[in-house]
Amino acid sequence: MYENNGLVFTSPTGGILDPGTLSKSWQRLCKREGMKFRLHDLRHHHATALIENGVHIKAVQNRLGHSSPSLTMKIYAHVSPQTDKEAAEAYDRAMAAARLK
Repeated sequence: MYENNGLVFTSPTGGILDPGTLSKSWQRLCKREGMKFRLHDLRHHHATALIENGVHIKAVQNRLGHSSPSLTMKIYAHVSPQTDKEAAEAYDRAMAAARLK
């Protein structure tokens, strides 16, 4: 009988899935599709996408299970060209607003 434990990847009964099973399935999928991504790359992409889309770092930290927001920032909050552009635009808006005062 299936037991819903709120997990993303589960065994057939809803329990914890062996990490090796998931990794092997992922490798087979990537090989079949001609992709070269590690399963861990999904975690990195997820965290980076959340940060780049303005999700509060504390929420990202909680999703990743990190012990502190500073750890999450250290690992994932690198500056992308998009976030650098957004920072420049935000500063430009702030300076324009200051000139109007």
